[in-house]
Amino acid sequence: MTFNEYKKTLIYKNYSTSKILLRFIEFKFKNIFYHLILNFNNNKKNKPIINLRDYHDTRFINYLFYSLKNNFNFSYQKNNRAILFLKKIGIKNFLKHTLPENKIDTNLKSYNLLINKKIKNSININTNYFGYINNPKVKNYLVMPYYMYPQIYNYNYKDYFYFKKKFKFKIFFSGGVYKNVYSKFNWDKNGKKLLTRNQILDCLLKEFKNEIFLIREKNDLKDNKIFKKKIIFCLYDKMISKKKYLLNFKENYELLSYSAFSLNCPGVVMPICHHLIESIKLGSIPITPSYDLLNPQLSKKISIQYHNKESLLDGFYKALKMKNEEIYTKRKKLREFYKIFFSPQSFEKNFVKNLNSESPKEILACNDHESIKQLNFNK
Repeated sequence: MTFNEYKKTLIYKNYSTSKILLRFIEFKFKNIFYHLILNFNNNKKNKPIINLRDYHDTRFINYLFYSLKNNFNFSYQKNNRAILFLKKIGIKNFLKHTLPENKIDTNLKSYNLLINKKIKNSININTNYFGYINNPKVKNYLVMPYYMYPQIYNYNYKDYFYFKKKFKFKIFFSGGVYKNVYSKFNWDKNGKKLLTRNQILDCLLKEFKNEIFLIREKNDLKDNKIFKKKIIFCLYDKMISKKKYLLNFKENYELLSYSAFSLNCPGVVMPICHHLIESIKLGSIPITPSYDLLNPQLSKKISIQYHNKESLLDGFYKALKMKNEEIYTKRKKLREFYKIFFSPQSFEKNFVKNLNSESPKEILACNDHESIKQLNFNK
């Protein structure tokens, strides 16, 4: 990768040229180290192989890998694309569950994983997610569930996602509101524009100003007043790494698990966000415009749905007035919904069943920006 190519990958970071140069030098040195790992990796566990071939970088690979790593090894070609895979899943996982393509035991079952190519006797993944998710033809696919923030599957999935039976406050949201980025969201739904993240938060901050506790610094987590408010927001108005957010992953998910409801907003260009799946996992009832972009869709029994400012405000008032008994029932149903349809364990079971069937289905998966581009291209 040249310096100019690397610079384009940081388009939303707002870094100075000197900082980009330092990051580029660091990137080059790390690549040397990664190449050493590719060449000296020698995993020989007796498992069926999913051969990534010339790896196509994907947003969903962490979920796919986490779901299947206990029953499959992953193989790769020794090139720069394999480094992308290594960086996605982490060095520990890479050394434990992968091997070079030239080290595959010919006695083991091996399946080539192909993305947007359809070849018989291979695992075929179609990333035209938005083109099919609301189409009756979706039944012809095995749909890979949408996923949480990808890095969570590397280390902390089991550590952070504990369901709390009782909630401490009503509604939670934590996320970026950097206007130069999040105000650019543009999505039509039945001929109507969905709200951007900034429009959503501006509307709520104005309407519920007296009900919102805004986390502005770390010490606010120790403030006795935090749970006396019905709504808690933590907003980031600068484009920074998630690792530098005011709330770390553990603190963020702890608050989410204690909230009866969670606000779900679109991302930069994506109408669906990892916040939605995280709230489902933790039993925090989603207030979301993206209920129909999952498979199966979220029903009104386990979510509150909105599409404009009026329905957004109605949804918030409904959440604030909802009785505890009804909330507990919805939270319990939501957790069961995740377990049956979205958990890595459920996908692994469906994946193996599909792989061993006489006529395996193509797998439909969302690859975020690539899936958006495919939808726009098809239009």
